[in-house]
Formats: sequence, C-alpha cells, structure tokens
Amino acid sequence: MRKFVLIAAPFLIVLLSGAAAVTLVKSRPEIEKTRPVPPPPLVRTMVATPEDVQVFVESQGTVEPRTETVLVSEVAGRVVDVSSSFAAGGIFQKGDVLLRLDSGDYELAVVQAKSQVAQAELRLAQEEAEAAIARNEWTELQGGDAPPLANRDLQVAQARAAFEAAKASQRQAERNLERTRIRAPYSGRLRATRVDVGQYVGPGTPVAEVFATDYAEIRLPVRDSEFAFLDVPLDGNGDGHGPSVVLRGDFAGQEQTWEGRIVRTEGEIDPKTRMIHLVARVDDPYAGRSGMLSADRSVGQAARGSTDESDRMHAGRSADGSARRSAGQSAVPLSVGLFVSADVAGTVLDDVFVIPRSAIRQGGELLIVDGEDRLRIREVDIVRAERERVIVAGGLEEGERICLSPLEVVSDGMKVRTGQGSPKEMSFLFDGGSTATDLPGGDA
Repeated sequence: MRKFVLIAAPFLIVLLSGAAAVTLVKSRPEIEKTRPVPPPPLVRTMVATPEDVQVFVESQGTVEPRTETVLVSEVAGRVVDVSSSFAAGGIFQKGDVLLRLDSGDYELAVVQAKSQVAQAELRLAQEEAEAAIARNEWTELQGGDAPPLANRDLQVAQARAAFEAAKASQRQAERNLERTRIRAPYSGRLRATRVDVGQYVGPGTPVAEVFATDYAEIRLPVRDSEFAFLDVPLDGNGDGHGPSVVLRGDFAGQEQTWEGRIVRTEGEIDPKTRMIHLVARVDDPYAGRSGMLSADRSVGQAARGSTDESDRMHAGRSADGSARRSAGQSAVPLSVGLFVSADVAGTVLDDVFVIPRSAIRQGGELLIVDGEDRLRIREVDIVRAERERVIVAGGLEEGERICLSPLEVVSDGMKVRTGQGSPKEMSFLFDGGSTATDLPGGDA
C-alpha cells in the first residue's frame, strides 16, 4: 500500500494542479477592450488686432529717359574734331560742343556776307543823299511836294530792301558757321555715335543719339481695380505731387532702391493688356544720391527663416505702414533701361485686420478658435488680397483668436488644442500652410 501511495502521489499532484489552473483561468475577470481616443489637433493662433494699414500697389516697368534725341547735322562738312565725351556713355551739359565740322567755307561765306552788307549800306546812303538833293531841287524850281519818281523814293526803297537782304544773308552765313559746332540740346548722356573724325556729313546726316538725365520716367501698368486704393487723377493731369513710389532693381548682385513720385497717368486703357499706366519720375537719376542698398533682402530672409506667421506677414513694414528700408554705402545710379519693380503708396485703411493669406480658406472663410478651444467657421469681408496677406474689414472682433494652421478635415465646433506642443508637433505646424486662392478682394 505504501508503495502504491508513493507511485500515485506525483500523478495526483499534477492532476490537482492542472484542475486548479483550469479553474483559475476560467474564473478570471474579463478585461474590457477600449480604443484610445486621439488628442485634438494642435493649432497655432493669432489674436485679431485692428490697425491702420498703408496699402502699397505693386507694379513693374523699365526706366526710360525724359527725352531722347537723334542729333543731325544741319550743314555739310568734314568732321575735324570731337569732344572727349563724344562716346557711348559720355556725359555732357547743355550747350557743350560735341563735335566740330570744317568751318573754312562758312567763315568765307560770313566775310562775303559782311562785304555785301557794307556795299548795300553804302548804296542806301547814296540813294538817300540823291533823294535829298532831288527834293531840294524840286522845291526850288517847282515848289510844293515832289512826286515819288522825282524825289527818288522808289530808288531809296529798293536800296533799303537790298540792305535788309544783305543783313539777312549775313545772319544766315553766321548761323551756318555756328552750325559747324554741333552742341548738346540739354544736359544728358550720349547713347551712341554715328560719325567720327574725318568723315564727311551732309545736312540731315545723323551724328549721335543722346538722352536727357535731369529726370527719368517709368511707366507702371496697374489694373483698374487697384485705382480704388490710389489717389491719382484718371484724366492724365498731374501736378507733380502724386503718391510716392519706391523702385527696386537688381544691380551687381544686390537689390538697390530709389525713391520717386507719381506725376501723372496716361489717361487711357491699354487695349491689349487692359491696364492703365502710371508715370513715375525720379529726379537726377544718374547722381547716385538715391542709390541705396535695400534692407528688404535681409528683412525677407529673416521673414523666411521666422516661425512666426505674423512676422512674415509684417516683414518689411514699419509701425506706420511704410516700407522699411535703410541706406547702404553704395550709390548706384538709376540707369536707363533697368527693369524695376515698384511699390506705389496708396490709401490708408483704418481699423482693419491684417491676416496671413494662408489662413484664408476657400470662399473667404476663417477658422476662429472660441473660448472653449473649438473651431468656428466664419465668413469675413476681405477688402484686399495680396501675396502674403489679406486685409479684412468686417466679420472679426478685436481679441478673437484666428487659426493659422492648415487642417485637412474641419468641422464647425471641432475641438482643438492651442499653445506649446512637442517639438515634433510644432515642427509640423511650421512647415508652412496652403496658399489661398480665389479670394474676394482681388488676387495678389
């Protein structure tokens, strides 16, 4: 019996252990399975703050001289001398002699004309003396007034006419002599030369191309809708005190700026482009005093590197709404032919909201984050849409929070999170937003 117990005991223990294990497994409480709820999306916001905004109308154009002229010779002759500035790019002042023709024949013509004047003057004096003698003789012999033929009035008139003709010939000879010196009609620069020393030219032969440098003009095409933001007359008349304009152009690998003013409009709509052209003027463009190294480039780089949407939106604009620019060391002239972009100062919009364009959804809607951190879809009144920003006049209240983050799925009342998140979440937010299209208020 003892031997049987010793043999059966292990099997009995195993059997009881298995039964206990089965009982424990079957009697354990069942665990409830739940799916984790994802957290609300993290968004960036900005506070709606009304401000007075200076509007700038953008355009572009090519610098043109006030006037340009093809100089021609008025007399014939061989070129015997040219000025040191008689070369492409040469600078001259009004009245400077640019080139000189052989004047020998014209000097002789002046001498001959003076001789003819002297002879005509002598002939006139003789006729007047003979007329006086004839009148005296008639009075002594006949009495009374003598007839014209008797007192030689006709001969005197003929001699006087010959004298005046001789003086006119002298003046013409002197003018032709002066025309052998071709002078600059105004202060400017020389674009191209057509002749050189030793070349024979005739009347009407082009000798040079010149242009004025007292001021330059730039034709700036603008859409008619932009005139709602500009204070310029549409009839083409201007008093020279129109809106200021800042011109920018690339030269020597750097962006330069010049300041000018709108002086007039061309008063007609271009039939091909449907644009109206403003005319900007920059005084003394070749003096270089307006040439400045623009701070816009550094501002733009700072804006691109910034993670603050409002910084990018306001980059390049000071507190009073004007474009920020600082003078550099270079003094670059505004050369004729340079292509420039222009910012024309427009009207000031009072109590409006400036919002990044990426925050605007299709149809001119904004996402507002309410006090419970829920999204509210709001339609706003957009008065102007530009490349980087939109200007909103209505539909917003001061202090409301505007959602700046691009969201793929949006519903009214959707819960969101604001404020700081993990570095991974925040880096996703700063990757950039979508570009709004089809906005009310015009396209940038």
